[in-house]
Amino acid sequence: MPIPERVAYRSIVDFLLGAEAPVARSREDYLSFIRGPVDYVMHKAEGIRTVGLLLDDDEIKYVVKSDLSAFYEYIDHGVLGRSLIARTRNVELVEDLMSFLAEIEGRSYGIPQMFDASDRLSELYAQLIHDQLSRRGYLVWRFNDDFRIGVSGFDVALDAIEALSEEARSLGLIINEQKTVSPKFATYAIATFGLDSVDDEIPSDEQDEVEAAVADYTEMFGDADDAVTLLQRAVSGDYEWNLSDVSQDQVGQLRRAIWSVVRERDARAVPALVPLAVFVPSLTPAICRYAEALAEERQQEVAGVVDTIIARVSLGGWQRLWFNRLLRTSKLLLQPAPGDTTTRIRFAEACAGDGRHPATRAEAILALAGTGTVSVREIADFLVTEPRALASWYVMAAGECVRTERDQKVLRGISGSDPLYSMLIDALS
Repeated sequence: MPIPERVAYRSIVDFLLGAEAPVARSREDYLSFIRGPVDYVMHKAEGIRTVGLLLDDDEIKYVVKSDLSAFYEYIDHGVLGRSLIARTRNVELVEDLMSFLAEIEGRSYGIPQMFDASDRLSELYAQLIHDQLSRRGYLVWRFNDDFRIGVSGFDVALDAIEALSEEARSLGLIINEQKTVSPKFATYAIATFGLDSVDDEIPSDEQDEVEAAVADYTEMFGDADDAVTLLQRAVSGDYEWNLSDVSQDQVGQLRRAIWSVVRERDARAVPALVPLAVFVPSLTPAICRYAEALAEERQQEVAGVVDTIIARVSLGGWQRLWFNRLLRTSKLLLQPAPGDTTTRIRFAEACAGDGRHPATRAEAILALAGTGTVSVREIADFLVTEPRALASWYVMAAGECVRTERDQKVLRGISGSDPLYSMLIDALS
């Protein structure tokens, strides 16, 4: 998600949920969640530190393990909005946020992943299910969309699974049937007992689960050498890789590998960027973030990759949005950037003139703002004609276009015309 959109998204959510506790999503928090049922029994039997003496607890004989399928993708805006209004009583701002999400997602459900603001909203949404299960009398532990439910018998475990499924369906969600299991408490306790940190040896029963959860929230591959090797093999077609026919799992591996080299700012994967952009369009956000991470120290290489992609690759509207963002953040539209800045400016201008993709147009306008090819007055007109959810892009662009006192007056007029614009200008100043 481009920076202006992030600023608006985070500002609105922070304003609405400023009084809420921070979202706990660390590895230690996840490990604490796994241990939840065991710790509960241990606290009941204070002083006992032997697994065998804990396995005869009458309250928890089984532990239901389940999670929600494609959780972020199916969060219903109507349900979320009503919950936010009930908490904040700020109807107007909640409606603005729901309109924003509808514009971004192109539908009335779903929130973008990998953002703190989304984590806070998802936590609020999942808590609705948690609360309903607790009202039904179940012992519930939760980490985002992962659930543990302690029950007294196998028949109760089946009832708990059905209850979780019912509550999920009431919010437009479904549980992951393949990952829903009910191990005996003895099995669960032995698998988790004695774990004090994520550095401990986690039994195989939980290892895959921890790794999957961490991957979901960090999107990294691990060692940079392994990540580079995987990307090189994928591009060269080694080890049964075929970029023209990659599976969903392989796309996930490639994405995590790219995020790993982003983290390390490792330039060895640069040669892989063009073929990845050609054959795996869904990697565009990761590709652009990688190029952005390298741009300061290796602007020449990044410029070459970008010039090749925008000239030779057929890009969809949403992909052009990301490359306009990269042109701006990497300063590739401004002299003395290496290569042909004129061609890049023409690319951005073409995107700005394409009314079929409002978000891409907004990002292109923002990219062009620093070049002097658009004016504050033009941007003020876009604020009237373009979707309100894109206001943050245009407000930021207007701020970057201010060069004279007359421009400053126009910006003040924009600020005074709408409370949302005023809030965004204050946040960006």
